[in-house]
Amino acid sequence: MLGQLARRTFVAVWIALGCAGAVNHTIAEKVLGHRFDLVLPHLRYGYVMFNRNPRTVEVYEYTRSGGARHDLADLLVTPAPGYKTARLAVDLAFQPRYLAEVCRSALRGGKRNSTW
Repeated sequence: MLGQLARRTFVAVWIALGCAGAVNHTIAEKVLGHRFDLVLPHLRYGYVMFNRNPRTVEVYEYTRSGGARHDLADLLVTPAPGYKTARLAVDLAFQPRYLAEVCRSALRGGKRNSTW
């Protein structure tokens, strides 16, 4: 009985601290103009997913000669089963020149590595 109460209390406190950290880095900063110093390190430094959420998503497509649209991730040489589109988006976010390399590799028709 006491063990079950302790587990439920722990879960409730953990959820409350997570919500406090999220509110501290979004609402508190906008409303009060500053953040509170939270004791736990994962809440103190603002590594929460609620800081800024993107409202739009970049979609990378290309059109073949027949006019059919295809996902640009289909041209990737790097194996990424199940997450090719996400991998392409992350790669392009950090290295915008990678788009030119993907297209150049597809035009060459080769699966060879190149340095750029």
